[in-house]
Amino acid sequence: MPGLAKGAMHKVDTVLDAVEEILKPRKLSELTASRISKFVAESRDGERSESTIAGYLAHLRAAQSWAVNVGMLPAVPRITKPKRAKET
Repeated sequence: MPGLAKGAMHKVDTVLDAVEEILKPRKLSELTASRISKFVAESRDGERSESTIAGYLAHLRAAQSWAVNVGMLPAVPRITKPKRAKET
C-alpha cells in the first residue's frame, strides 16, 4: 500500500498488528470471513470500542482490496459491519 499517507499507513499497520496478535495467520488467505468474525469477537473482549472495531474492519478491507488488485488474494472476504445489541 505504498501510495498511502503516513497517518493512514500507521493505522493499517496498527490493524494488521492486531490481526496478527489475535489470529496469528500464516498466510493472507487465512483471513476468511469466519476468522475475521473471530477477530471482531476477541477485539470486543479486549475492550476495544465499536467505533475502533469498525475502523479496523474498514482498514482491513482496504488492505485486502489492495492485495486483490496486486494478485495476492483471489477476492476480498465478505465482511459485514457487526452490530452489537444496545445495552439498556
